[in-house]
Amino acid sequence: MPARAAAVIGFGLLTLAACVADGGVAPAPYSVSRAALSAHVDFLADDRLEGRLAGSAGDRIATRYIAGQFAEAGAVPLPGGISDQKVELEGGGTSRNVLAMVPGVLHPDEYVLYIAHHDGQGMGNDLCQRADESDNICNSAVDNASGVAVLIELARRYAEQPAERSIIFLASAAEEGGLWGAYAFTEDPPVPLSSIRAVLGLDTVAARGYTRDVVLLGAGLTDLGSMAEAAAVAEGRRLVRSPEADDFYDRSDHFAFAEAGVPAVMLTGLFAPANGGLAATPYMTARYHSASDEAGPGIDWSGAQADAGLLYRFGRLIANADQAPKWQPTSPYQRP
Repeated sequence: MPARAAAVIGFGLLTLAACVADGGVAPAPYSVSRAALSAHVDFLADDRLEGRLAGSAGDRIATRYIAGQFAEAGAVPLPGGISDQKVELEGGGTSRNVLAMVPGVLHPDEYVLYIAHHDGQGMGNDLCQRADESDNICNSAVDNASGVAVLIELARRYAEQPAERSIIFLASAAEEGGLWGAYAFTEDPPVPLSSIRAVLGLDTVAARGYTRDVVLLGAGLTDLGSMAEAAAVAEGRRLVRSPEADDFYDRSDHFAFAEAGVPAVMLTGLFAPANGGLAATPYMTARYHSASDEAGPGIDWSGAQADAGLLYRFGRLIANADQAPKWQPTSPYQRP
């Protein structure tokens, strides 16, 4: 999230949750292993990538890694062989969106899109807010290597069992500087925006451990609430409202798609109201945009693991439904 406002998953290898945040215990095994997520973050948040600032050498290493992981997971380029997209950066320089998809078995020309930004806060700059001479690299492990890790593993799951409609996986560039990669996609879309049923955002997914309660960021703007609730119930969780979440809707990449008219939400336990919500978590109070946002044992993966299963179920419901999601008539965002 911007400051302003190798292990493989297997369906037979499930990692049981231990005691986790907010006094909760996850009710079922996780379908994405902690080892798989950790392996991706260990690479992306390594000091050698120097915080993956958009346009940097570390950013380029990250995009090559993500592209390789999508291919290894079984995802393929978008129609026309598109697997990346140039993103012009404010002030000069470029980065790239990394794109992959799993074709749908019945309606391959219709899509659900998952998005997670691959850039970080870099080193020795205004984005890297809490650093010092002893460590000036904001490794950006949770924000947002963790979201990219889940994105890769979602691609693996869909490749194992494709949905009725195609699923696009977008590892976006330059979110930290103003959602530049997401806007690059919507301004020059490699598939028609009208063919994208919904966009599901993944940002800072490992900032909090498991919570039973989940929140739909963008609640009330679309008719996706019933499917979000169905996905939550099926995962042994409960959909609730959170005033804190309302303040975050325009602060991550999904928002660029909302402005372009595509129904866009985040479904996550991050904003569960318990214990003061996201803002009161140790991550947000001490590690957000900090040199201490590093890979390693300090990350509680239980929330990201649980949300991965939740997002997979939610995305499949959207992809397999007879009717496409719609904006509510009172929403300020509508299809063109």
